Amino acid sequence: MHRKTFLVLGGLMLILVLAGCSSSKAEPTWTPAPTWTPVPTWTPAPTFTPYPTPYPTSTPQPTYTPQPTVKPTADNPSPSEINQAITAYNAGVANSVLGKHHEAIADYTRVISLDPAFVKAYLNRGIAKGHLLRYGEAIADFAKAKELGYGD
Repeated sequence: MHRKTFLVLGGLMLILVLAGCSSSKAEPTWTPAPTWTPVPTWTPAPTFTPYPTPYPTSTPQPTYTPQPTVKPTADNPSPSEINQAITAYNAGVANSVLGKHHEAIADYTRVISLDPAFVKAYLNRGIAKGHLLRYGEAIADFAKAKELGYGD
């Protein structure tokens, strides 16, 4: 190519470049910033309680249940007789442990006179009589204890 051609082409390029860069400054176009959408947060679902609340809504009032009045008989001793029988039974057990079988038999006999349905008194009196070699009387006490329901 010729030198003239280069100059013409170069000049054209220069014109094109200068045409693109005008001396008047153009205002930049403003684009709004993108809006931010918040991500929803997780909230737990309400819990389901299949049972009623453990606390009562009202205070329960005690109910009065009248106790039947029973007069003491031979089959039904009074409370004081029961206490005396228990005391005599405990004394009989203590005397049996100490080897005082005569005193133990007397204590158990007192228990039976206060409460004829005291099964353990018959049983322990039979054991004490057995220690004293009074086997016939011991067997009679064991039979009475069995009759009253011991061993059922």
